[in-house]
Amino acid sequence: MWRWTAVAVASVVMPLSLAACGNAKAPPVTLPLSTYAITPTPAVASELMAAFRTFKTANHEMLASDQIIASDIIQPTVVGPLIAWDGAVRRYYALANYQLVGHPSYAAQVSFQDGGSYGIFIRSVHGSWSMTGSPGFPICPGIVPAAVASAWHLVNYAACQN
Repeated sequence: MWRWTAVAVASVVMPLSLAACGNAKAPPVTLPLSTYAITPTPAVASELMAAFRTFKTANHEMLASDQIIASDIIQPTVVGPLIAWDGAVRRYYALANYQLVGHPSYAAQVSFQDGGSYGIFIRSVHGSWSMTGSPGFPICPGIVPAAVASAWHLVNYAACQN
């Protein structure tokens, strides 16, 4: 008799406990309030390249057929994007540089001059990367919040004072 009671109790309690576990909310993700640089992953690098291409083609600054590759950022030894989390505004920032390869269109060749090969990107906590524009050259600290510029070690060149 006790076996039937145990089976009956288990058949009621188990589904209720599983339902309760399934409906439980995950604890909120706590993001730091500090600002720091982040090492990019290949997936993030691909997302940034796609956002760069989307921005440039939407603004008729390059054709969808133009080929690009990741290039150096600020130092010849750094390849790929710079990424940082800014806890004050709860947003990710990225700076990436691309190089045209193959036989680029005239629009792309013009667009990539004078720092047009660089892109500034932002992403909210749960959003996707979007390019906000090209910073020009030299890359000045004022293109991003001061804490992000500091995390990236951006230099305030004389030309940045203009």
